[in-house]
Amino acid sequence: MYAIKPAHAFLKNNMSIEAKPEIKPEQEKLTKLMQELMTECTNLTIKVASCKCEKKEQCKVYKIAKRIAEIIDEINELRPR
Repeated sequence: MYAIKPAHAFLKNNMSIEAKPEIKPEQEKLTKLMQELMTECTNLTIKVASCKCEKKEQCKVYKIAKRIAEIIDEINELRPR
């Protein structure tokens, strides 16, 4: 028969599974704002990229949105899957 080990046997230094690093309110606010910014940038980029304008390659807004899309793509590539 196999012996069942208690959960603490798998943890280094007997740390609790529920132990989470304390997040300061400022850091939580910053994280929320960054997520909101990413969402809005993504929405803008999708709208601009799907634009049917014939002159979009010369458009400053289109170029900025294209760069935002490249950055978002790079961030997504770095995220763990």
